[in-house]
This record gives sequence, structure tokens and C-alpha cells, in this order.
Amino acid sequence: MAESAVVDWQTLCYDRILPCDLHTSGFSPEPTRRGPLTDPTLPVRLSSVIYVKKAWPSGKTLRVFFMENHPDRENVLRLAAEWSRYCSITFREVFSRGDSDVRVRFSSNEGSWSYIGTDSSQVPYESHTMNLGKVDQGTVLHEFGHVLGLIHEHQSPLKGGFAWDREAVTKSLRGAPNFWTDDLIEKNMFERYGVDKVEGTRYDSTSIMHYSYPKEWIKQQPGRAEPKDIPRNTVLSELDKSFIARIYGLPSASPQPGVVLPPSEPLRPPSPPKPPKVEVTDFPYDIKEGQDMTFTFKTDQGDPLEYTLETHGEVDLVMSLYGPNSRETFVTSDDDSGDKLNAKIVKKLKPNSTYSIILRAFGEKGGKFNLTISTVVTVRR
Repeated sequence: MAESAVVDWQTLCYDRILPCDLHTSGFSPEPTRRGPLTDPTLPVRLSSVIYVKKAWPSGKTLRVFFMENHPDRENVLRLAAEWSRYCSITFREVFSRGDSDVRVRFSSNEGSWSYIGTDSSQVPYESHTMNLGKVDQGTVLHEFGHVLGLIHEHQSPLKGGFAWDREAVTKSLRGAPNFWTDDLIEKNMFERYGVDKVEGTRYDSTSIMHYSYPKEWIKQQPGRAEPKDIPRNTVLSELDKSFIARIYGLPSASPQPGVVLPPSEPLRPPSPPKPPKVEVTDFPYDIKEGQDMTFTFKTDQGDPLEYTLETHGEVDLVMSLYGPNSRETFVTSDDDSGDKLNAKIVKKLKPNSTYSIILRAFGEKGGKFNLTISTVVTVRR
């Protein structure tokens, strides 16, 4: 993979955002700093930035379905496999869209774009989750970076170093060959993700997730050097490689053994029901930074019940729920909706079915935690 960086800003990738995320996607023009991104020894700009809530479980094989019999199908998988040299995620072609995690279309009229991470799992099977307007090394690596949950470097919440000439950027992207709407320009160029939604590394101008820009898009700032064209990157940088290994583990990393949770009796409070208050003082599980832990449990028989899945402790955990009866079917995920930024999912689940909870530790360190699963049943009178 020896292609060199070139200046190519004519066509740009844009991120697809789920409808439910349009107003809650984590975009934050004035982020509140917390966690590892507050380290004063780090530069203010970050690269290799991942949307932590949308990361896949470590060791997962992502199933790729091509929406058409395109001659570049094998080439796309070959290029995407470069990511797998540095992390535990692999890619495999499947021939049924119902069995897929990622669905690729080749349309020169759509440009190149992708949903981010596990968002692909929430897109209807009849729709594609990625479009490749062209197939080359840089484009494929960039779009599959989004599949892994990586966002654009310039949308890091601690971005700095240059200021956009908003008028020049907007005028350029409104026209050929992108024809972006003003809303698309705002979402993909000027807005930034909330600092509590992402995990990042030191700024890396050579990252595959770094946009290329013409110098005309950047304002001259007092006391700074004259803006220069920012070239397009077509290979994974060293920080890309080390960061993706940190998030997903090395290719040789073996999955952690799962924990099977014993069945429990549903709580039956008087009507109207209220969620039970859980006092947790015991923290039997220990997790390291970047590690995944899998818990499986079986739902009660009878009518569907609403389950509350919640972590307790001081560890920054992201919770993903898969099922029923499959670790391939993504249901939902959460980062810090619970008490003291713990993860919490409240969901009505199919009865008499097995579900898997995958917890991943983010932040500067791991630690001890507990996981509780509770239900509330309405007593009919």
C-alpha cells in the first residue's frame, strides 16, 4: 500500500446520520470537557477519533453485502482488509442482505459516504449503508474507517489550528461535483461531536480520516503561517494503526469468555409500577481499558417485559445489546445514561429468548463494576 498523499478536495465523503440522532447525535459546538481528552499534555487537536457508542464488539467479523454485481467487489474487500492487519475486526462477503452488517452500493452520482459504526445495524435491509462513488485505496480505507466507528478528524471536539472560511467552504460545496445542501455542509464541516461521545489520540495530519482541503477554505489568522493546501491521505498512518488496535485489540487477541447470568424473578411492585431502586455495593467484575466483557441472560416466559440493564461503578463503560438468540443482531447501545455516567438500557425484550450484553471499557483506565438486570411487571387487577 504505497500510494502517496495527493491534494484532492473536489469530492468529499460525508457521514450519514440516523433520523433518531439528528438532534441527539452528540454534536456540540461548545463541548464540556471530561475524561482522557482533558489531558493538558495533549495538543488541542485530535485525530483517529471514534464515536464510542457506535463501536462494534472486539473480534467481530463484519458481514459485507454488495448491492450489485460490481467488478470491484473483491478489490473493495482486499483494500478494507488493511484495517484487519492492525485490529481484531475482519470483513467477509455475504450473499444475503438479511445476513449483512454493511451493505455497499456503487453509484457515481451519490459521492462517497457511510453510516458510522453500529448505526449500519439500524438501517433497513433494503437500503445500503455505504456508497462508493469511486473505488480507490484512499476512499475504501476512509469509508471502512467510518464502518469501524471513526469520525472525521476535523469534527473532533477539541479541533484547533485553523479557522474555516465559511463562505468559501459553503460556496464550493454547494456546487459541482458535491452539490451539498447547507444543512449537509453544516453537519459535516462545521459542527463538532460532544467530547463525552468520542475517544481520540494526538492530532495526526496523516490520518486516513483527515479531509483534504484547498488553502482557500482556511482563513489567514494573525500570527500564524499562511494557509496551505492540505493533501489527501491514501494510507493508514502509524497513529491510525495503533489507535484501532487500542480500541479493538490486536488481530491475535482472543475473545474474553462470556458470563452467563442466572435467571431472576421479576419484581412485582404495586400498581402503578415504578422502576426499582438498586443499591449496589458489591463490584465483582474487573475490566481493563479497551477490554470487552460479554454477559448473556434469558428473558422470562409469557408476555414481553421491559428490562432495565444498568452498570454500576466508576468505570467508563459502553453497553451494547444483541439478540434475541443471536450475537450478530444488534439491538441498541448506551454510553452514560445511567447514574454517575454509567451505561443504562431500558428496552422491551422478546420473552423466553437469550440476549447478549457486551461491555467495553473506555477512558484512561478500567476497574471494578457490577451489572444489574431488572424488570417491572404490571399487576393486573
